[in-house]
Amino acid sequence: MAEQLERGKCRGCPATIVWIQTTGGKAVPCDDVAFSGYVIRKGAKPIPKGWRQGYTVAGRVVRILPDAAPRPPAPLLPGLEEPPLLEERATIRETHFATCPKRQRFRQVQEDRKRKAEERQDRRDRGGR
Repeated sequence: MAEQLERGKCRGCPATIVWIQTTGGKAVPCDDVAFSGYVIRKGAKPIPKGWRQGYTVAGRVVRILPDAAPRPPAPLLPGLEEPPLLEERATIRETHFATCPKRQRFRQVQEDRKRKAEERQDRRDRGGR
């Protein structure tokens, strides 16, 4: 049975997003499009071309080589001690922060809020309102 994810619309663009709760408990907006593939081992070098990073429905961040990407040949590059791919498979969704065409707008809003909060704190520290 497929897990139900809360869906919504991005406030910056017309994209449909899904909300995934991270292992740390925060809700992250992700693209509705899912990619499935083989998990890339942490610390793997070089990382195969065509990789993607995103969140599983369990909230874990992983890198995968999607099924549509060409798999590296079995004897990889000379000097590699371990293959970069695990036999584990995962389905991920990329964070919408990485793909939204209006992401700069959200960054600017966040920076403005942070600056205003710092200014308020400075006024309080100096004894003003």
